[in-house]
Amino acid sequence: NDWKRCSGNRSKSSCDRNVRWLHGTECSWYGVACLDGTLDQITMDDNNLVGELPNELSSLSKLRSISLENGGLHGTLPPSLGELQHLVKIDLDYNNITGTLPSS
Repeated sequence: NDWKRCSGNRSKSSCDRNVRWLHGTECSWYGVACLDGTLDQITMDDNNLVGELPNELSSLSKLRSISLENGGLHGTLPPSLGELQHLVKIDLDYNNITGTLPSS
């Protein structure tokens, strides 16, 4: 089905938008990269993500990069982002996010 076909496709294609990606482990999901089996990067630009950034992002203690550019995200940056000690990149351009990046 298109769920597995698109989520396994790492190249730019028509599957990149509105992709269905929740199968297998998180390290096999579209837009997610892992290092040594730990979630390291989330890159889901232009994927029509909507809603607010969840506080639960802080539970991804080894996360180094979040890129969710050009979506439908809104709200304020969760204070819990300051707990991500390894975070070196956050790209939320072209969303409706307010606030400042909390310090760690």
